[in-house]
Amino acid sequence: MPDKILKFHNNPFIRIFRVLGGISVLLILTHSFEYLGKGYVVGLWVCLIFNLLFFIYHMILNYFRIKHMIKILKSGELNVYNSPFDKFATVVTKIFLCSKGICDGIAPFGLIFGGLTSIDELRKTKGLEPIFLPKIADFIFAESSDINKELK
Repeated sequence: MPDKILKFHNNPFIRIFRVLGGISVLLILTHSFEYLGKGYVVGLWVCLIFNLLFFIYHMILNYFRIKHMIKILKSGELNVYNSPFDKFATVVTKIFLCSKGICDGIAPFGLIFGGLTSIDELRKTKGLEPIFLPKIADFIFAESSDINKELK
């Protein structure tokens, strides 16, 4: 990533924000608020807000990551010279760069799942039916024939 983004990413306040964002995701996904009693809803809302901010932070970070990856791929920095396998080595380094970028970029989807879970938990506390988790569970645990019917 560019130096400006790395300096921002390593800022002590941003590090604290990253830790709090990760903890809020884990708290929501593990349903660890039940011991709070009446503070359950307040804790869930605080974590939901941290989840939203953390998601926005990661999306902006992913934008700059992808932009930097495209710049590197177009610049020819990954080209390998003076090797009998120069073309093969160049392709392999480009594949490694892209796979690292994909692995780094998939984290916000966990944040989305955490946010949807927290919204469903808030709905449950009000006595309403959850919206997102039943549909996600139906999609994940559906038989392959059911998925083919839904996609058509």
